[in-house]
This record gives sequence, C-alpha cells and structure tokens, in this order.
Amino acid sequence: MTPESPRKATNGNGKTNINAGKAEYTASDITVLEGLEAVRRRPGMYIGSTDQRGLHHLVYEIVDNAVDEAMAGFCDAVLITIKPDGRVVVDDDGRGIPVDAHPTTGLTGVETVMTTLHAGGKFGGGTYKVSGGLHGVGASVVNALSVSLKVDVHRDGTLYSQEYERGGAKTPLTEFGHTERHGTTISFDADPEIFKERDYEFETLSQRFREMAYLNPGLEIAFNDERSGDETTFYFEGGIRSLVQHLNAQRSTVHPMPIYLERDVEGTHVEVALQYNDGFAENILGFANCIHTVDGGTHLTGIRSALTRAINDYGRKNKLFKEEDPNLQGEDVREGITAIVSVKLPEPQFEGQTKGKLGNAEVKGQVESLVVEGLTAYLGEHPTEAKRIIEKTLTSARAREAARKARDLVIRKGALDSTSLPGKLADCSDKNPDNCELFLVEGDSAGGSAKQGRDRRFQAILPLRGKILNVQKARLDKVFDHTEIRAIASALGVGFGGTGGKATENGSSNGNGSNGVSADGADYDSAEPEEEEIDEMDGLDIARLRYKKIIIMTDADVDGAHIRTLLLTLFYRHFRPLIRLGHVYIAQPPLFSTRTGRGKGDINWLYGEDELERSLETQGLKGVVIRENSEKDSKVVYTEAQINTILPTLKKLAGALQELENYGYARPLLVAVAHALEIGRSGLGSDHERDQLKQALLAREVRVTEEQGGDDPHILIQDPESGRSLKIDHAFLAHEAAERMVELATALREHLQAVGTVFKRDRAVGRLNSFLELPSIVKDLSTRGIMVQRYKGLGEMNADQLWDTTLDPENRTLLKVEIEDAIKASDVFEELMGEEVAPRAKFIKEMALQVQNLDI
Repeated sequence: MTPESPRKATNGNGKTNINAGKAEYTASDITVLEGLEAVRRRPGMYIGSTDQRGLHHLVYEIVDNAVDEAMAGFCDAVLITIKPDGRVVVDDDGRGIPVDAHPTTGLTGVETVMTTLHAGGKFGGGTYKVSGGLHGVGASVVNALSVSLKVDVHRDGTLYSQEYERGGAKTPLTEFGHTERHGTTISFDADPEIFKERDYEFETLSQRFREMAYLNPGLEIAFNDERSGDETTFYFEGGIRSLVQHLNAQRSTVHPMPIYLERDVEGTHVEVALQYNDGFAENILGFANCIHTVDGGTHLTGIRSALTRAINDYGRKNKLFKEEDPNLQGEDVREGITAIVSVKLPEPQFEGQTKGKLGNAEVKGQVESLVVEGLTAYLGEHPTEAKRIIEKTLTSARAREAARKARDLVIRKGALDSTSLPGKLADCSDKNPDNCELFLVEGDSAGGSAKQGRDRRFQAILPLRGKILNVQKARLDKVFDHTEIRAIASALGVGFGGTGGKATENGSSNGNGSNGVSADGADYDSAEPEEEEIDEMDGLDIARLRYKKIIIMTDADVDGAHIRTLLLTLFYRHFRPLIRLGHVYIAQPPLFSTRTGRGKGDINWLYGEDELERSLETQGLKGVVIRENSEKDSKVVYTEAQINTILPTLKKLAGALQELENYGYARPLLVAVAHALEIGRSGLGSDHERDQLKQALLAREVRVTEEQGGDDPHILIQDPESGRSLKIDHAFLAHEAAERMVELATALREHLQAVGTVFKRDRAVGRLNSFLELPSIVKDLSTRGIMVQRYKGLGEMNADQLWDTTLDPENRTLLKVEIEDAIKASDVFEELMGEEVAPRAKFIKEMALQVQNLDI
C-alpha cells in the first residue's frame, strides 16, 4: 500500500514547503496529553513498535516486574499463560503490589502503579536494590495499551482485585476474602486498536524466559500456551555458566568447562562466564539487571578490552609469543568465544524504555578489572587449557594477517574501490543510495531476464554464478579470496565486516520478537540504531553504502533456497549492520501462475503453495452443492456456503490422518477410528465403553481381532484387505495427531456420517460415501479447466513478467530480513551451516516427517 503524498506549498522564493500549515502558532495549538493518553497516542516511544515486537514487549514488562521480585529475594516461581483467546496471564509468588493508599496520589498502591507513569518501587533504592524495571512505566504502559486488564493481589492473607479498561480503572480495588498464598496475578488483553495482529510467538517468548531463568539461578519460570498446547519450564542452578554451555552445546570446545568469574564492586554485582569453541564466530552477550542489552554498552566494552589485555599479558609473560611478534588484536582473542557478562547495579542508565544499551561509565572498569584478574589467575592455574587458548588466538592472528594481505591485494587490484565495480554488475543511473536497489540474482539466465525487466534508473542487477562460499566455516582469507563475495563487497561499497560477526553489539535481540516479514516499504514505529554506532561496532563504512535496498532474488527450488541461505549467512557474519539497519530483503517471485480457458487469457500470479490452494479451491467450489442422490433435482443437503464453512475443519482432519499415516498407520483403519470416535465412543476404561467402540468399529467393516481391559485396555483391529493392524490404546490416543483427529472428528460429528452426490452446477461430479472424501473431490474440481504453471527458476519468466511480479515496487512483495533473537539465530546458523555434521543430521531426522512438497 502506497502512503498518500504529503501536502505541498511554496514559499515566496518558489521553494517547496512540505506539509505547510497555517501561519499563526499560538498557545492554543499546543496539545497536552493527560495521564496515559500519551502512551496510546505514541506507543512506539514506550514499547518500540506496534508490531509483534511491541506485542511481546508487553509480556516482558510484566514478567520483568516479577523477576525483579526474584532478584530482591521474594519470588521463587513465575507462571506465564497465553489463553486460547490470546489473553496473557502472568502470575508470581512475590510479595504482591502494595494495596494501601499512596501518600501523593491518594490512590491505592495498585492503582498508582497501573495508571501513573514513572510510579514504582524502584526509584528510592530501598525496596529493590537491583531491578530491571527502572523507569516506572512498564505496568502502566501495558495497562494503557490493553483493551482490558485485571490485577489480583494476594497479600497479608487477603485477595484483592481490580479491573481496568484501556488504562483507566473500571472497578475499585475490592477485597475478595481470605487467601493462603502471596503474590500478584496480572492478566491483560492487548488492544486491537493498537496492535493490528496479536499473534504471540511461543519460541520467541520461550527464549526470553530461558535467558531470565539462566540469569536468576533457582527461579522457576513456567510458560504455557493454551492456544497450541505448547508448554515449557525453565529452572537452572548453574546460572550463566549453564547458559554458555547451552550456547556451545553444538560445538567442540577448547576447554571443557566455562571460566566463571564473580565479584561485588561498589554495589555492583558482576558475573562473567566464557568458553572458547573451535568455531570462528564471536558470541558475547550482555545483560544488565537481567535485561538483554541488545546494542551493547559499557559492560561489553569492559569485557572486550579485558580479554585482549589479559591474554596478551599472559602470552608475553610466559614467552608464548615471539619477541618480534606484535600483540594480538581484539578480534584475535575473541574468535570462537562464547561469553556472558551480567551486571546487577542499583542505578543503571539505559538508553530508552526498551533498554537497548547500558551507559554507566563506571561499569567498564568494574568488568575489565574482574576479567583481567580472574582470567589471568585461571590461565596461570590451568596451563594446559591456557596453551590451547593461546594457540587458538595465534591461529586467528595468522588468519587475520593472511586476510589482510588478501584484502590489500584486492584493494590494489581495485576490486573494493567504489570507482572500480565488478564487470558483471548492471548498475543503475541514479547515484543517490536512498533511491537505489541492488538485486543479487541467482545465475546468468535469471540475471539476463532481470537486466531486461528492471527499471534502469534505480535498480542494479548483480548475477551470481553458482553457490558462494559457506562463510560459517571459513576463515577471512578464504572469504576475501572468493570471487563472488568480492563482487558483492565491491558492489555494496562498505568494505568487509569483522571476523564473523559480533552477536553482542550488531545483531542480538532481547527477544522482543521481530517485524520479521514486512511488506516492501513498510514503516516501522521503532527507532533504528544509529548508523555511526553500528559502523564503529563492525568496521563497515556505512556512509559509502551504494544501495539502501539489497534484495536477494533466487529460484524457488532447493538450490535457490540453499543459495539464499548461503547469502544470508554471509550477511549475518560479515555485513550484519546492513541487516540491523533494515537494508536487506528477500524477493518473493511467484511460484505459480494460473490461467483459465484456452489462449493467453488473464494470468493470476500466486506466491506460495497455500495461496495456490486457496485460489484453486475458490474456483473449484463455485456452484458446488451436495444433493441427496444423483438426480439433479434431488434435495440439496449442503449448499456452497455450508461446504465453505465445513471444509477448513475437514481439511485439518485429513491432515491429521495423513500425519498418522506417515507414522505407518493404515489409512482405512484410521478412517474407521475417526468415524467411530467422532460419535463419542472413545473411552477404553470400562467394558461398556470398549463394547461401544467395538460395535462402532465393526460398523465400519473392520475386523476386531482382540480386546482387553484391566491394566492394558485396548482394542486391536485389522483391515481385511491389506491385513494391517492397529492397536487402539491409551498410547495411540495420546499421540498428538490422534488427539487432533479425535478433536476434529468430534467437531464434525453431525457431518461425517452424511452421504450424497456432489454437483458442480447441474452436473454430478462425485459420490460421497464419507464426508472425508470431500477434500479430494474439491481438489479434483479445482484443477479442471485451469492451467497451472510452476516457476522453479526465475529464468522461466519473461522480462516483462519478472517486472510485473518481482521488480515493480508497486506490485512486488519483499520480506525484510531482521534478527529477532541473536541466540537462536546463532544456533541455527551453527546447526545448519557449521562444521559439525551430527547436529545437522539430527535436525534432518527430526524434521523428516514434517516435510511437504519435497523437491528432489
């Protein structure tokens, strides 16, 4: 959707003024926002955005308050529940929000906290020596952005409750009798007027809660998503040491146990855990008062400088370096390190409400002092491990020097000079980076079509030959030496990034979720990190970036997916600031086209399997009814509208049956079980229930060969045609797909037994002996008279078709690449692209049964 153009006016000099308004400007033009109205008017200032990231931030704000109780020593367990309707409930066993009257506001403590900005127990330092919620706006912001919110306080033996609506109190704080427990329960429903999509993501939230549990040893955090049935509980005694081991679980480590350092310095509690692995990527994560500081800060600066100093001092002192050798650089000592630095301090200075960066100057020295002294002592006490670490850093230094020579050679050849671009780059005529787009296109054939179909004014095309190097398991000298990667770097103009990315400062996330997928040109209601800041962090010259949109465009087949993954690995490891600044996109060329009738006709472009299925299904269902029999004037038992309503649930049931069939169960027996169970005869506990189920199964023409009660109640059935058997017992019925089958069959109870004839307008097209046959009949109807073409390669489309579907900014769809979770992203890249084969094989085995539309 293209936003409206701003209103224009001209001044006396003929210049254009954008959004020119009235000439007068008086005090009456100043708007004063009362109470929480400012939060509702500008939510991005408080939660970062109003997409999924901001939605998740609401949950984090409430959970952070519960974790603050744990850090103060008054909370042992937190339970987070997402209800089927999307309502979020956060329950803790802390002290409970105070209920007495506040001396300033005159309101109860509960209402003061929930309705007043910058009100909380974390400013004075007496109630909470350390806390993550420091601005006093968390609970009130969540309240302001919720269509409804309820607070239950268990305190001093009494249960208190109060309800709110869009930030305002709906009821007074009311006593509801005696309670044996203590703590606070807050439930809220995010306001649909603020959040257009309210889809909480279980994995993203789980990762954040896992981090909190690691950072607070002994705190139990349980998470239950009642929408999907997913649930998990986190409890760790090992703290950040366990987190480092978790991050290195899929890697070979240089020393067996993480190095753990801890100290209290002037009221600040500093913890550091670090461990080297045999990889090349640096992964240092920073936390301040259990808040993941996504953009780094002084604690990260402290550990980075301390590592360089401690290892250089140890190597020189123990003569592990040659006298003429220069000192190791920071990137040498950080290659292959996984480290966590956690500081807990009474008055942290965060940048913004989303707490992305720690600014306390004194923390740098506190962390640096601890790491230098502690790491030096460890290396002295563990000479074997010390030698391995030094050898790894020296290997990194040699690789860095080789990379420098390769880079110098490339620069001398002019390949990285913006005045000497790769010969196969079809550049655009516009030189303003804000207007320019670079398409990284798979193959010369697709590159040729793209060059012909593009708008030469602002679209540049760089064809790539074959599959680029997997940089996840390659040192810098190999990366610099790769022709296609040099061409990409030359076209971008920003140089190369560091030694494999810095998850700490350039791409990590506090688990706030992500915009993830966005339409091309979407506006984000959140402040992006400053370009200069990211530039300093990763050594890229962002100011020289030649294209503000870098678009990966590959084929839709397996090879295209692999090339796209390799390119994403390259950007994640060596050009990560470009992702953080929102410059990297993935093109979405159509996978299918459909055309009705003969001749050219009108082409309908479709971008995915689901979209194709919906389009064909819509065509197939037009004019479809189900009649009692094959006579065209017989009674209609299901209209087109009724079929449209029932079909989605019916297809889900067919999917559950297919999943069970993938596990080796015979389909005829599964269909019989579905019909038998849907009429409520799913019990196995009593003789009567088993007899009911047995009779229902016999009615479906299957053979019952055995039944048993007692400790192992079951019924064994057999398909007369194939001879295959199925044991219906508690284990089978507890299978996730079997549970879905029972649930869906029960929902379709009044329909599954129906029979009839399917008519397409006045013509009989199929006989239904079971309603389970309807999806296949509809699928057959959906392809009649419609030509479907699948585009596995971009080169299969003409230049004008490629423009219409993929290149034209008015019509195309782009996916914006963002890093929603640094830990998870790093794990995925290591699992799928790293040196170790075992994790990749495990992933393939676990996902094998979930594969659909396998392209081989």
